[in-house]
Amino acid sequence: MEPDQERAFIGTYEKLGYMKKDRLVVLDIKKEASLYQFDRKTGETKKIIPDQNLIDETISYYQGADYVNQNHLNRWDLNKKD
Repeated sequence: MEPDQERAFIGTYEKLGYMKKDRLVVLDIKKEASLYQFDRKTGETKKIIPDQNLIDETISYYQGADYVNQNHLNRWDLNKKD
């Protein structure tokens, strides 16, 4: 995988995170999004101005995963005939 394509998905009980390059998007249960600049060497984070495209990308990944889960598209049915 190319360094530009690396990403991480993070989840807790009340928040979801998406890290891409040196940016971290945090979505919370209040339907708010925060964006942080992340330094991998020091672990320091700094809140920055939201990037709506990155926030939308984050939401779409989690909505897609929810759709797959809700519709059982991530399960293998051994009894299913093709």
